[in-house]
Amino acid sequence: MSVSELFIRRPVMTCLIMAGMVFFGIFSYLRLPIADLPVIDYPTIEVLVAYPGASPDRMASLCAAPLEQQLTMIPDLQSMTSRSTQGQTEINLQFGLNKKMEQASVDVQAAVQRSLNDLPADLPAPPQYYNVNPTEYPILYITLTSETLPLTKVCDLARLVVANRFERQPGVAQVQFYGERRHAVRVQLDPRKLAVRQLGINEIMESLAEANTMLPTGQLKGKITSPILSSDGELDTAERFARTIVAYQDEAPIRVGDLGRVIDSVINDQTECWFNHQPCVTLGVQREAGANTLSIIEGIKTMLPEIEEELPAGVNIIISGDESVSIRQSMVDLKLTVIVAIIMVVLFIALFLQRPAATFISATAIPFSLVCTFAFMELLGFSLDNLSMMALTLSIGFVVDDAIVMLENIVRHIEMGKGRLEAAVSGSNQITLTLVSMTLSLCIVFVPILFLSGLLGRLLNEFAWTIVITILISGFVSISLTPMLCSRFLRTTTRENRLPIRDHRHQPNARGKFRVFLNIYEWLLRRTIHHPVVTMIIAALTLAWTIHLFIIIPKGFVPDEDLAKLHGFTVSRTGTSFEEMTRLQQQVISVLLDDPNVSTIANYVGNDGITCMGTLYMNLIPRSQRSMTIQEVAESLREKGNTVPGIEVFLRIPPTIPINTTISKASYQYELTANSTDRLYPTATKLLDAMKQIPEIQAVSSELYLDNPTLKITIDRERAERLGVSAADIQSTLDSAFSSRLVNRIYGPSLVYQLLIEVMPEFQEDPASLELLYVESDDGRLVPLDAVVHVEKSRGPLIVDQSGGVPSVTISFEVPEDVALSDAIDKVEMVADEHLGDGVTGRFQGTAQAFRDSLTSFQILIVLSLVLVYILLGTLYESFFHPLTILFGLPSAAIGGLLTLFLFGYELDFYGFLGIVILIGIVKKNAIMVVDFALEAIRSNPEHSPTRAAFQGSVERFRPIIMTTGCAIAGALPIALGFGAGAEARRPLGLVVVGGLAVSQVFTLFFTPVFFIAMERLERWFKGKSQHALDEL
Repeated sequence: MSVSELFIRRPVMTCLIMAGMVFFGIFSYLRLPIADLPVIDYPTIEVLVAYPGASPDRMASLCAAPLEQQLTMIPDLQSMTSRSTQGQTEINLQFGLNKKMEQASVDVQAAVQRSLNDLPADLPAPPQYYNVNPTEYPILYITLTSETLPLTKVCDLARLVVANRFERQPGVAQVQFYGERRHAVRVQLDPRKLAVRQLGINEIMESLAEANTMLPTGQLKGKITSPILSSDGELDTAERFARTIVAYQDEAPIRVGDLGRVIDSVINDQTECWFNHQPCVTLGVQREAGANTLSIIEGIKTMLPEIEEELPAGVNIIISGDESVSIRQSMVDLKLTVIVAIIMVVLFIALFLQRPAATFISATAIPFSLVCTFAFMELLGFSLDNLSMMALTLSIGFVVDDAIVMLENIVRHIEMGKGRLEAAVSGSNQITLTLVSMTLSLCIVFVPILFLSGLLGRLLNEFAWTIVITILISGFVSISLTPMLCSRFLRTTTRENRLPIRDHRHQPNARGKFRVFLNIYEWLLRRTIHHPVVTMIIAALTLAWTIHLFIIIPKGFVPDEDLAKLHGFTVSRTGTSFEEMTRLQQQVISVLLDDPNVSTIANYVGNDGITCMGTLYMNLIPRSQRSMTIQEVAESLREKGNTVPGIEVFLRIPPTIPINTTISKASYQYELTANSTDRLYPTATKLLDAMKQIPEIQAVSSELYLDNPTLKITIDRERAERLGVSAADIQSTLDSAFSSRLVNRIYGPSLVYQLLIEVMPEFQEDPASLELLYVESDDGRLVPLDAVVHVEKSRGPLIVDQSGGVPSVTISFEVPEDVALSDAIDKVEMVADEHLGDGVTGRFQGTAQAFRDSLTSFQILIVLSLVLVYILLGTLYESFFHPLTILFGLPSAAIGGLLTLFLFGYELDFYGFLGIVILIGIVKKNAIMVVDFALEAIRSNPEHSPTRAAFQGSVERFRPIIMTTGCAIAGALPIALGFGAGAEARRPLGLVVVGGLAVSQVFTLFFTPVFFIAMERLERWFKGKSQHALDEL
């Protein structure tokens, strides 16, 4: 008893198995997490070290270099980049995708520990490291504002009341702070008053540190009671610090308040965040890997009313960014696409068959296949996201293929005069091997995707598995449920209608009408078979044209999706103060908010200690309310923003698939490296100027700023030695005066604050203030600072970047909407080759490099798919030649897909390549049906000529081939037409499938039998068998 016969003869068992599969599928569907993209754990660790007051080049040499020397020895470290700015170094470590984050963290901790002896001894804190995932952005942004409370209080409330509640929400990994204004007490000294009282600034710092202590004081041990001792050694307010005595003069106490002022301030007063124009604190909620994005956001929104009640009056909570809006809309649009695809496929089947029972039997494969897939998705840890939903949508077109083939074969047996049960058994037995071949060969097309390496491989892994599982389930349904339903519900024909299909010439129904098309096909096929040379020439020309079209067609990567968001950066001239940059940025915000396409703008200035740069996060009005595409909006806003004098605006569309691990001003990067900055910087400057002249790119910029105003202080060491002043004393004095130096910490009930020391702001504005500073000598005398140093104006780097431990410069650029990414990349590479000097190397980074890698990966993927299909089919057919018969029809599919993209003006991008892979699977299924029938005819009658076998196979399988191809086109058509958000990005996939199937349908119906005849004769010649002459057809 065959597998199908078992299910046919036991309908109750079949129904219960299917019902169980559907039950578990629905159960899993309700539990699947919902997200925009699959979860990708990209092992990345950031190492941060702060050394307030150190210049960027000093940070690179003092902090970055010792750390990188140890970190570079970590196993499986793929890349290491660092950025050093004023007082801060950030090192980004990327590991191989198979590296466990726990092991990576241990390795990084050990490397940091080894580097401590080489780092400056007076670092305020040891280097910190954090596990990050560059592919995961915060899913929800909550902004707190107040017109009555200072931002320091708002920040404390945000941390104690809001963030703590958020972090307890299931699925939340962490809460990030933007524009945090943490409270600090700032001691601001007047150097003139210090000089009058003969006090050094370091002496004041030491006195403050000794006055503010919090040491344990023990406990009494009485015979009856044991009271705990508690002292007030700690100072906690600006007023108490101002009253602190630091010295005596003529027996009169000198207090800190006598030497300047002590104020309540913030730790970093050179950074601030705004929501539109209102100062704010913003919280970014990051989800755990695999958590349900929508559930997390809904849970947080539910608790917001309770949080608002706990906050003081005047504190406002605003949802400034919500990923659930775009995800929910995308899911609605994709579900609509799925429903439309199902309706179109079912309508096509109904119109073609015009039999309710047959239509119902074929259509049942769709819900069973899709719903049961959800159970396996949950078992594999997948989510409902854009890629998995797109895989399900595409599956609709070919999950019915197997059911249609099974149904059509059983109907053919019924038309031969058999009863329903007999026809179901004999028909299913005859076609089962063909269905297994079709199912396995379609699955194996996607197997190479599962072995793709890198970030793209991880992204497509879920897509490929979803399609493979759906195909396998549909294959199982076609050999179990479909024949069982056929044996119960198909109507048998009347006695006078029990004739083979070829004699249905005058039936007044769909099958009779279909005979007209079949007659035309038979007539054309006879002439095609009789002119094989012409067919071979056409096939060769098709292959050549396919290769040519693949070479010339513009190529892209992942198209931008319109999610109504823009990210941007603002840059003023180097050396711009925080106050001036704030004024310029608010002018830009005013200009941008006047645009009707802009809804809100979250922005901040002073990130990474750079006061001449700002960041923008823009929410646009929904696409349905805009007449402009997001590309047009970005270009328009860029032009408007750049009308503000003294500041430059860079805007970019957030990437659909985040690949860059560092934030840059544009989407694409080209990196230069060299062992010496003397070679690197001039070359980078020349290349930057040259790239700005390339018409294929725009918004060219770099992080190379060499004209940052610098005061170079040279110590007169001989004179300092004579006066008893050490270099360390001089540098410590400067650090205390101009670095907002940490004295010690203030421990509050719930939070920890800082005590900082500096000179008063008016003495930080003019270089002449250096003359007012004094340094304490070994014998306690105060020595004027200008007596032991020479001050010289100079220029230095604003940012020092390194890659792999050597200096680097990254040039960023955008590609206009009407320029292919492949053309832009080629042009950049050509210009770079002309300007790279000796010792300077260049390469693309981030998205640009991923694009180049993807071109190679996808080409290898297609070749591997063809090789695996050949191996599988050769194994099933026990033939070296007939797998080639099936593969020879694929170029026609490729040319159809590429030509459709070309005519509609689309690039061959990420989705287009996926469409070609899918085409390989669908098109060869049609050829398999013909080859299987022909081979079966020859096996049953060895004297049967290949010509007649190929002809009969093509005629007998003409109807199911048309139906399966039509269903596949109907399933892909909604994607080609596009529905809702992100549809424009997915449209190339639908166009490739629809165009490829439409063209290949015509070619393969004629190519396959001709190639089968040629391959069968070649195989017979190879085996030494007799050849048959061309039959009369």
